[in-house]
Order: sequence, then structure tokens, then C-alpha cells
Amino acid sequence: MQIKSILFAILGAFFFVFSFSEQAAAQTKKTFDNAYGLVGTRSLKLQWLGEKMGKVKIQHEGEGEFSIEGSVESNGDYCVISGTLLPIDANRFRFEGIIRTRVSFINNGQECLKEATLENAFIFEKKNGRKYYRLQQMENCEGNNVVDYVDVFEF
Repeated sequence: MQIKSILFAILGAFFFVFSFSEQAAAQTKKTFDNAYGLVGTRSLKLQWLGEKMGKVKIQHEGEGEFSIEGSVESNGDYCVISGTLLPIDANRFRFEGIIRTRVSFINNGQECLKEATLENAFIFEKKNGRKYYRLQQMENCEGNNVVDYVDVFEF
């Protein structure tokens, strides 16, 4: 009788642990599949364009991977983003793809192409309770401490 009780206790513990880990895995998958609420159409901003906001579309592509496509444009100046986002945590995303900016009074009015690869990915990060994720690789092609603030807003 005692062996039977021990066996039932072991089986019960196994099912409890398995059920709990299944729930935790499902919650983690849901969080990453939702990209912390970022999936959908969001605002895009480049500080050189003043208050002008563009749009980006973020879509779930599977296995914690998301596509991002969009742009903002004002008077011939622009910021275009195209690539893949991989969530790191609630405040950071890894970006692989291309960001093109052009501002008439920076870099002699020439386009600045920033390319993030698997080996050299960029990071978007949300800090200090802000409502946007800012590209951390900010240096413009002009150099000379000229930086681009490329921001993707939460909502």
C-alpha cells in the first residue's frame, strides 16, 4: 500500500510540474509572438524631420521573429526601414535589415545607408519609461558627432 501511495505522489508531482512548465512555455511564446504589444501599425520618427511622423508595420513571422517595414518623409527628406526584429526583452529588440535616411543639410544631402547584419545587428531600446524604442546605432554617415534618432513608437 505504501508503494502505491509513493507512486501516486510521484505521478502527481510529475503532472503538476509538467502542467506548470507547459503554462510557462505558453505564456513565454504568447509574449514573444505578441512582441510585447508592438505588432501592428506604429509611428516612426526621425528627429531631423521635426514633428512629422511616418508609419511602420510590424508583423509576426513566426518563432519569435517579426518583420518591420515603413517610412517617414517630409519635403524630400526621409527615413526608410526594412528588416527583421527579434525581441530580447520588453525594452529591447534586435534589428537586422536596412535603414536609409536622407536629410538635405546633413551628409551633403546624400542618402545615409545603415545595414544591420546577423553579425552586426542593431538594437532598438526603450529607456526611462519612454513610449518609443530608439535605434542605439545613431551615428549618421556624415560622422562629426552627427546622430540620427530613429524612433519606433509603442502605440
